[in-house]
Amino acid sequence: MNDMYTCLPKELLSAGHNLEFMGISEMAWRSQDALKVIDFLANKGYVILGGDVYTCDKNGIDSTYDSWFTNRTIGGSIIEESRNKAFEYINEYCKNNGDSYLYSIIFELA
Repeated sequence: MNDMYTCLPKELLSAGHNLEFMGISEMAWRSQDALKVIDFLANKGYVILGGDVYTCDKNGIDSTYDSWFTNRTIGGSIIEESRNKAFEYINEYCKNNGDSYLYSIIFELA
């Protein structure tokens, strides 16, 4: 597992899916857990830079090639803005496509 995830508590780590088998050094979570991860990270001072969406069904995990990103030049509080954008994207994606997806989260300390 990528060292960047060591800041997350065990319960969030255990809810995640390791994507290393796909050649990706990331983790991904179902929507409700992804929102918890985003909240935790934002509260700890991390900026949510973006994320990717993956299908997760009986055939396994695969990329949808859908994603979002946050432009670091946006005004206001970059942490809160990036959190809001991630929440909006995930909630809208679930509303439009259902809840059988995983979301990876790219973040860095502000």
